[in-house]
Amino acid sequence: MKKVFFITVLLFGFFSIATSQVEEKMKEEKVVRGSIFFKDGKEIEGYIKAKGKVHGLTINQSYPAPWEFQEDIKFISKDEFENAPKIKGNMYKKYGTKDISGYHYEDMYFEAVKYADMFAIGLNMIPKWMFLRRVIDGKISVFYHYDSPPSVTVGETIESFYIKCAKENVVWRKGANGKLKLLEGLVGLNIGKDFDDCPYVKEKFTNKEYSGSALETRLMAINDYNQNCN
Repeated sequence: MKKVFFITVLLFGFFSIATSQVEEKMKEEKVVRGSIFFKDGKEIEGYIKAKGKVHGLTINQSYPAPWEFQEDIKFISKDEFENAPKIKGNMYKKYGTKDISGYHYEDMYFEAVKYADMFAIGLNMIPKWMFLRRVIDGKISVFYHYDSPPSVTVGETIESFYIKCAKENVVWRKGANGKLKLLEGLVGLNIGKDFDDCPYVKEKFTNKEYSGSALETRLMAINDYNQNCN
């Protein structure tokens, strides 16, 4: 019994040391835990170069930069990262929407989708592939899209654009191959029209059982649709 206890304590000690070493290496390399998903469904666990923050005019000022998650990622597999004595820059591989169907970044999931911002100016109105954070997964899925700050600013500071661009545009998609559309606004989701294939939601909408802001009522309807409709 004592021998078993001693071995258990020894193994726990080794595990704690290994975990501590990995955590230290993560800090040095500025990575987070994640995984990538290929189009054939294969998943590889590993580590992703940290993103999602930008600095202001001074190094002490930082702002959320959620638009960065819509771009390519730098990834290294779990085994390669944890077993390599020293991490070199060329050990990270760049993955974009042409390479993978999505990725996990800590507890967030980003899916490769084609989206056109119809309220943008110029070339930004053209549909293009990007990673969008998926916050609801179902027959109707909901995503967050973020505008990117301009490279050159006129009349406003870059920090003001950082703050504006950190506000999400909520978009939705009906079916796996449906078109992504804005959830809010005059061209947003129309519960009575877009959910006419779901009597449950349509009846609740007709009886005015959905209350709250426009966003709240549409999200409630989406939740009902995913749970009660085919």
